[in-house]
Amino acid sequence: MQQTHKNFYYYLSYQLLALAFVSMFGVSCGNQQPSGNTISFRVNQDLLSDTVFTTSDEMLRLQPPQNWAQLSSNDTIYLVFAEVMQHKLEAVFIDTKTEASLLISEVSADEMLAMEQVFENPDLFYNSNNNWLSVQHGDFKYNSYQIDQIVLQNHDIVIYKLFASRMGKTYEINYSVPRAYAEQILRAVESSIGSIN
Repeated sequence: MQQTHKNFYYYLSYQLLALAFVSMFGVSCGNQQPSGNTISFRVNQDLLSDTVFTTSDEMLRLQPPQNWAQLSSNDTIYLVFAEVMQHKLEAVFIDTKTEASLLISEVSADEMLAMEQVFENPDLFYNSNNNWLSVQHGDFKYNSYQIDQIVLQNHDIVIYKLFASRMGKTYEINYSVPRAYAEQILRAVESSIGSIN
């Protein structure tokens, strides 16, 4: 599926900028202690795809929001993300109506160790150029995963970055939602996060 919407490339630039800051960072200095809070999500199956995505190692499963199409690994947008990310890209889903996206990747143990400093001060790493109005970090437990979440927001886009760790494996689950559609899509994103298993 080739994406032809010019606005998508505008939103893509924000997504790539957020990825670039983390990809350039490679040093860790300290250990963050998880909060241990367990949370629950309201999952509305009507907002989710009937298809369950499973990572190549079959360790993580989730349902993308309804009507978000999975791109082939030969698609131009998929290839751009695969080149920029240092993680092993597992899947890219796109909603062609809103230009929202979902990226799923596997994060190595070394990359996750480096991310700990980012979790301690996400604003320093993501907002050095003041591109974001808000950069927030939180952590919680869900379905036996320890999850660190970073939410990036500005006038144009909201990005939810979840780093889900379990049994020595970590996956980054990255939802990117154009601000104009945030209210409309938020319940579907929450339901998709709630489908993580």
